[in-house]
Amino acid sequence: MISLDADEWIEPNFIDRIKAAIADPDAPDAYKTSRRSRFCGRIIRHGGWSPDYVFACFGADGRGFQNDMVHERLMVDGPVTRLECADRPR
Repeated sequence: MISLDADEWIEPNFIDRIKAAIADPDAPDAYKTSRRSRFCGRIIRHGGWSPDYVFACFGADGRGFQNDMVHERLMVDGPVTRLECADRPR
């Protein structure tokens, strides 16, 4: 599964990297990736907003979200690895 908020996006050059990662039979239970946030149409690159690592991809078995009112969090018991978009412009 992939988890995105309504204001998040996946860049086209990152889609193949995600597909390869989740197809790996030795994949960890979840991946974190850095997200870029926008404010007033501009990407924020400072102030604690970058890099901001969040869960992006995870298996469908045995996991769930904490029932928080805002900014729910994924519960993962197993290994977690970072998944980077190497050619992402900064």
